[in-house]
Amino acid sequence: MKIPDRDKTEIANRLRREREDRKLTLADVGKKARCSLQPIYEIERAGSFSERLLRDVCAALELNWKWLRFGAGPKHISEAPDDEPSPNNEQMAKALGVPAGLKGEVRLEAMPQLRWIPVVSWATAGAAKDYNDLANFLDEKIPTESRDENAFGLIVQGNSMEPMISEGSRVTVSPNKEAQSGNVVIARTRKDHGVFLKKFFRFGPNGTKVRLVSVNPDYPPLEFNLSDFRFIYPVVGVFRKL
Repeated sequence: MKIPDRDKTEIANRLRREREDRKLTLADVGKKARCSLQPIYEIERAGSFSERLLRDVCAALELNWKWLRFGAGPKHISEAPDDEPSPNNEQMAKALGVPAGLKGEVRLEAMPQLRWIPVVSWATAGAAKDYNDLANFLDEKIPTESRDENAFGLIVQGNSMEPMISEGSRVTVSPNKEAQSGNVVIARTRKDHGVFLKKFFRFGPNGTKVRLVSVNPDYPPLEFNLSDFRFIYPVVGVFRKL
């Protein structure tokens, strides 16, 4: 069931206050709910999240579902009346499609291992020749699930990829992964040090031509020779700061 936008801010505030009262991080809540950090972050920024995710969070934190969703009733499961139970293992099994009558605990897939990666500014990316140059500049860190040992974050500048990626977001870039047509990429040209965050497409004889396409219709497509670029790295994640 879709949650109305007008309710999301109140839900976000309730969860954030509860998390801070318990001195938990976003990653702590994600681990308890058996998901990554990003879905919890989406709840607390009143972004895109499902009712099922809220129920998982309630079960993990032993919160009363009606309190988190509507602000009604007692806060904790232990205080809730018996006829209004919070989500339990049986309900989770049903949601996951486990056949009726199957005994035992429902085991969810383990949460991917998060790690911290360095973030560089847009200007730093424009001055870099390759990953080795970027590695010398650390402006902050963000969490990621990427397994690329050289993955880094980049602070987005401009609105050419809105609404998919907003200005000020941090994107995770994988320099050891080859960009494929249709990927969102960070591309840096050789001559003018221009840096682009665009959708990447190869075309022409042997794929020697490149078309960079924005999501924002105000920006027209750009075309280059593949040899015009110093590097083209695929984007594998987006992190939005509050």
